[in-house]
Amino acid sequence: MTEPSTLFNNEHVQHNFSRAAGTFAAHSPVHYVAAQRLLDRLKDTKRTFKRVLECGAGTGTVAQLFPEYHEQPEHYMQVDSCADMLSQNPAQEKMQLDIEQPLPFAERSFDLVLSNMLLPWLNDVPAFLLNAGKCLVGDGLFMASALGVESFPELRQALHNAGWSDTGHIVPLPDVQQVGMVLMKVKFALPVVDRDMLTLTFDSPQQMLQALRQCGARNLHPARSKGLTTPRQWQKLITALEVQRRPDGKLPLTVEILYITAWRPHSSQQKPLAPGSAQVMLSDALKGSQ
Repeated sequence: MTEPSTLFNNEHVQHNFSRAAGTFAAHSPVHYVAAQRLLDRLKDTKRTFKRVLECGAGTGTVAQLFPEYHEQPEHYMQVDSCADMLSQNPAQEKMQLDIEQPLPFAERSFDLVLSNMLLPWLNDVPAFLLNAGKCLVGDGLFMASALGVESFPELRQALHNAGWSDTGHIVPLPDVQQVGMVLMKVKFALPVVDRDMLTLTFDSPQQMLQALRQCGARNLHPARSKGLTTPRQWQKLITALEVQRRPDGKLPLTVEILYITAWRPHSSQQKPLAPGSAQVMLSDALKGSQ
């Protein structure tokens, strides 16, 4: 994942989502599907989560879907850096705060910490994971989704064909291996990272690009051009997208969604045997199976 410090200006990120707050819920199918599939993974656990913290809660999609997948918790705290996104959230338990900073909750306050599509907008993902882990009780669960590095291949190709480098237009995104390494670095236990590929379809290039803006996916890369895009440059991009039409007439846009689950370490968790601690020789086991 990207080294911490300066990938994003946090004020720019908040301003970006403030602009998208009014349209976000109606124009964020990836966010909605990721929330559904993230919560579906709760079915794999037999635990009851009485105290839940959601970081990057935005307009409240995950919280509103939560009762469809799990027993409603006693407390469900939603936090976000953007006040305008939270203003669209009907929850009573919500708080605006800087998610890049240590979270203002006592250690071991929550049984479950959730984060849906927040990680791509953070400068220091390891620091956030460390802070989130501190909020969990022993054997508490952390779950998150994030865009993966294989997202937007059609847009990347169109940018290339139009003579635009995708550097400065699409922010760096993590791959499965990078996420797994970060989870181990901050001492989460039993980490699992898996992925889905999701393809959206659009009637026109303009509809595709407008949909990205309406869900907050504007270009905030620090290496982006500060000048205006000329009509000629814009038309080259539109033409490069047009040639990607499928036989059904639709324009595809593919996204990779990573799903992350990990636990705060606890003595009750299963641990691998130490090297040399086996009580049965492999040769004896093989003989017994013949």
